[in-house]
Amino acid sequence: MHSAPPLLLLLLGLPLGVLLGALGSLTGIGGGFLLMPILLWLLPDQSPGALSVVTLTVVFFNAVSGTVISARKERVRFRTGLAYGILSLPLVWWGTYWQATVNRTSFSAAFGLFLVAGALLLLFRPSLGPVDEQAGRAKWLAGAAISLAIGFLSGFFGVGGGFLFVPLLAFFLKFPVVEATATSQLIVGIGATWALATAALSHPLPVDSLLLSGLVAGVLVGSPVGTTLAGRWSPAVVLRILAGLLVVVGVRFLWPE
Repeated sequence: MHSAPPLLLLLLGLPLGVLLGALGSLTGIGGGFLLMPILLWLLPDQSPGALSVVTLTVVFFNAVSGTVISARKERVRFRTGLAYGILSLPLVWWGTYWQATVNRTSFSAAFGLFLVAGALLLLFRPSLGPVDEQAGRAKWLAGAAISLAIGFLSGFFGVGGGFLFVPLLAFFLKFPVVEATATSQLIVGIGATWALATAALSHPLPVDSLLLSGLVAGVLVGSPVGTTLAGRWSPAVVLRILAGLLVVVGVRFLWPE
């Protein structure tokens, strides 16, 4: 990959970054779980920890871009997003630490099960029910406890965990889906910042910097597109898209051949 012409590396990263950016701001994910299988296929000799440097970089820029755009549209619930994101940081670090103890084969199988479980959670979800403009204190604190577990899983798998935070906010706290996806990106951005710093200190960049630059540039282009679509598409459609992505990628991890 390092021998490819510079322009080709940029052109490879740009369209993938646009897709990840659009899907990220539409569904509230960082895009790490979509990028990880591609990197595992392209770079079979690299460890999941090294690849996490790339996925978390993309997740970081995706989350920051989506949060800024959504904040301008007043869709982000900052109290919940900041609190859940900061609370999950120690568990994100712990997950990153344990990732280094797992071999690549076991990681792939666990990741596949993780994604399929997330899809089932969305497909067999409870009714969205009426929107709760102000979640009760007990329920909000319970959601904070759940965010700790999501933080660990996010750090362990090198992804943002947005596809778990969205159900937490939409189904448990009864946020409007458009606000759940926007707030999820804020939480994901906080966790990704911490996990990226941890992973980058332990692993060198496993891909050419030009490819990573193309991915980031594409994310910044695609993110506004997804934010616009999030305000126009129905919540059910957004959640079905997210569930479908999880199934496709999860099955790919479980049956790689």
